[in-house]
Amino acid sequence: MYKKYIFVLILTLLIASCNKSENPVDNNNPPPTTGGTFTVEIDGGNWTANTNAVFASTTTVNNVTSILITAAQNINTASADGFGISLTKTNSSGSNLTGQYQLGGTVPATITFVRTISNTSESFAAISGQVNITEVSSTHMKGTFNAVLQDLTNPANQLTLSNGSFNALIALDQ
Repeated sequence: MYKKYIFVLILTLLIASCNKSENPVDNNNPPPTTGGTFTVEIDGGNWTANTNAVFASTTTVNNVTSILITAAQNINTASADGFGISLTKTNSSGSNLTGQYQLGGTVPATITFVRTISNTSESFAAISGQVNITEVSSTHMKGTFNAVLQDLTNPANQLTLSNGSFNALIALDQ
């Protein structure tokens, strides 16, 4: 069941990255060049994303907005890690996306985490928790989160996320 959510998350990332070319560059209003922040405690240990690898995107179709927040660390190494937060809200856009999203391992809200240790990956998905989007501007999306994640192949293996926060650069807004 969780593999389906991971597949949907990866597919969403691929589609979002392909759609960037559809947005023309406005030389009068260039996109921001500052990166984002994403920090969280995983079972009490600190995890911080690379500042150039924290992005948010939104897509609205028929009054349903999909929000995707991604963060990565140790890119291009044998110990790369990454988070994906996927949220859905109906009848909303822009600053109306603020609010609390409950996590339960089902759509419309989930957190996924993939970590790689010595070229071996482990994938986790949320079984409980919440994401709070506190602010949405034309350039950034800010919020906090906490959750319990479960290993997709070994359900007894769980991670506790606490004191999570993000300030993600909006890379795609459709």
